[in-house]
Amino acid sequence: MESAARTRIEGVAAGVQSDGQLVAQAKAGQREAYRLLVVRHERAVRALAWSVLGDHHGAEDVAQEAFVTAYQKLVSLRRGELFAAWVCRIARRLAVRAARRRKKDAAALKHEPAAIAEDAARDHHDLMRAVAGLPKRMRTLVLMTYFEDRTAAEIAQIQGCPVGTVTALLSRARRRLAGRLRESHE
Repeated sequence: MESAARTRIEGVAAGVQSDGQLVAQAKAGQREAYRLLVVRHERAVRALAWSVLGDHHGAEDVAQEAFVTAYQKLVSLRRGELFAAWVCRIARRLAVRAARRRKKDAAALKHEPAAIAEDAARDHHDLMRAVAGLPKRMRTLVLMTYFEDRTAAEIAQIQGCPVGTVTALLSRARRRLAGRLRESHE
């Protein structure tokens, strides 16, 4: 009973901690502090990405990538109290890049539909083979994200791990998949 009360008190205390305090703790290696930052700001980051892309799935991907990028570059953030604005700038930049890629891909589709359809079928086969070659934990996260349409928070709850772990593993899985797909097209 004492443990449950302590957890509740710590949860309340975490709710009143400023972004600056949480950033300082995260920089000191406290992953839970970064998880709290993600939980606090994920809705705003996802909404910003959606406003640029107009697509739920794309916004989820951009939000995850933004938080992973922010975590990797957290030491460069001088004023922790500006975390929300900083992570939103990262997300906006990533969303704009994703929108440009989509526009470019859509333009390419108009010019060569038959060849592109053939390439898409081959790419799908290559992608599924690459996903099957991932380590089991990464494969599970990729399937839950892209085939079951689950958020990083939902996956974290199901897997019993922090959201940051899920986003980091998804990021690594994407890099592995990109590398394998590049190899298959060479």
